[in-house]
Amino acid sequence: MKKLKILFIANGGHLYGDNKSLLQTIIAMKDSVTPMVGMVDEGLMADELRKNGIPYSKIRNTMSPHLLKLGEVKLLYQISRFPFYVIRSIITFFQLLKIVRRFQPDIIHSNNSFLYAGNIVSKTKHIPHVWHLREYIDKDHKMQIPREKYFFRNIKSSFCIAVSQGVFQHRHLQYGKDAVIYDGIFSENELLPYQTDKENYFLFSGRLIPTKGLMELVEAFIQFLKIDPSYKLVIAGEGDEDFVQSVKDLINKEGLTSQIEFLGFIKDIRSLMAKAKALIVPSYFEAQGRITAEAMLLGCFVIGKNTAGTKELLENDNSGILYSTHAELVEAMRKVSLFDNDFIAGLNLKAKESALKRYTCEINAKTMIDFYHSTLIN
Repeated sequence: MKKLKILFIANGGHLYGDNKSLLQTIIAMKDSVTPMVGMVDEGLMADELRKNGIPYSKIRNTMSPHLLKLGEVKLLYQISRFPFYVIRSIITFFQLLKIVRRFQPDIIHSNNSFLYAGNIVSKTKHIPHVWHLREYIDKDHKMQIPREKYFFRNIKSSFCIAVSQGVFQHRHLQYGKDAVIYDGIFSENELLPYQTDKENYFLFSGRLIPTKGLMELVEAFIQFLKIDPSYKLVIAGEGDEDFVQSVKDLINKEGLTSQIEFLGFIKDIRSLMAKAKALIVPSYFEAQGRITAEAMLLGCFVIGKNTAGTKELLENDNSGILYSTHAELVEAMRKVSLFDNDFIAGLNLKAKESALKRYTCEINAKTMIDFYHSTLIN
């Protein structure tokens, strides 16, 4: 197969889900594609790109629209910001044109649902555009899209990758043109040996924002501690400072600062996850639920909210415990706390075996490359 030149459009310089998945995909495809990344900020993402010898260029913005909260109208704000948006978008357009002329990509790949720049430039230069739809937007982020008809026209003119069957159906994508491709989480050589002696803590890992369900988890854990006070809740991540403070205020009020621990952002979650009795995924709506797949590959049991991508992954692999209510979450924690190491190992190793067939970087890379080549045929 021809070695393809792909221009990836990324958002900020963080290393959360979308950028982390993009980075791992590019690394896994390095023998089959020549990459270039255009992104707004630097930060940890740029550090990793440099470390792995992946070229990148800074761009002014990604032409992302100003998203509104559901039911919210901010017409005056939008009008006041519109000139700045237009100026930044014009600068970005010409920056990307310059990159395209220099790099000569075969495909332009936009790395999440909020990015419009790649699609606009691809139409101008008649280059196939791959749009990676990693979000529901409305269900997971509780946002609405201005100019929704324009959004759907762009979907129809792009080759779309949905990170789950749920996203594929939600965006009315087309079989034959578009595809479901689960994120690759780890390369097989990155996986740790199974941790046989689990420790008495539950783990939460992700953005600390209201839609990830952290407050509800803390409230349920406080109730669970009345059943088994030997456990800790370990929270890995960072996010909205006001929200985090409101969670900490509740913990302080209950006098539980020694049993609910905030670790901040953890770059490598593997050892922490491998030792946990269970990962808890309380997100209201995960598009795929990258963290759920991580846990499966690392042999960590999952307690997940019975919605969207979390439900899809746990049901696909017949693993974990799904819950819908506060009482069911407390009961799930109680049930898992009673699992001995041998019993939980049987469950975890079965889930890991299934996950190895779906969520490794090697499988993701092969599927992505096949998809890229299909866009050039179409």
